[in-house]
Amino acid sequence: MKGLLCKDWAILLNSYKKNFLIMVVLYLGMAVCLHMDYLCYALVAVCGVYASSTMNFDDYAPWDTYARTLPVTPGQVVGCKYLLGLLLTLFGSVCAAVGIFLAGQYADVLEAAFSILVIAAFSLLLFAVNMPFSYKFGAVRARTWVYLVAFFGVFLIIFAMEHLPYLQRSSVISLLDALGNALTAQPVLPCAAVLLLYLGSWALSVQIYQRKEF
Repeated sequence: MKGLLCKDWAILLNSYKKNFLIMVVLYLGMAVCLHMDYLCYALVAVCGVYASSTMNFDDYAPWDTYARTLPVTPGQVVGCKYLLGLLLTLFGSVCAAVGIFLAGQYADVLEAAFSILVIAAFSLLLFAVNMPFSYKFGAVRARTWVYLVAFFGVFLIIFAMEHLPYLQRSSVISLLDALGNALTAQPVLPCAAVLLLYLGSWALSVQIYQRKEF
């Protein structure tokens, strides 16, 4: 398991080291100098994208054919990807917290922490949805369609909100505010739900990986 994780980490370093360093410095620099603290939150999501991109290299190698000859189980091979996604999301969250602190945007620590938590949860959910499709249909095709569906889903929600009558829009906003306050007061249950879905996605990916022919 450790060797699998080191393999993915080496791929990321060799392929994206300069790109990632430039992005982190640029995002944090703009957040600090221009007070664009939303870029700190973007780092959390970007780290999740980097984690899922290792699937591309596995498809091109082809790594999974070779992995079948190694003394590792399908659960370990797939689990390495999910562990990498979790670690990189955590790393992005730490970078976001540091950027917000350096930018001086920490007047409301709880609000900043909750925002980072929400972005991290969304990143993990997107990763969890993407991975089973990647193992089933291939990384490039799966990620393209998953991200397109997510983008247009968000776009349609915004479009619908903009065209709702004023009273209905106010009711929806009030409901979302109440939900946000409830989640802020009790963040443990939503976090546990996301982690359970993450584990469920891992189990599904293992089943797909076991049945897949290489």
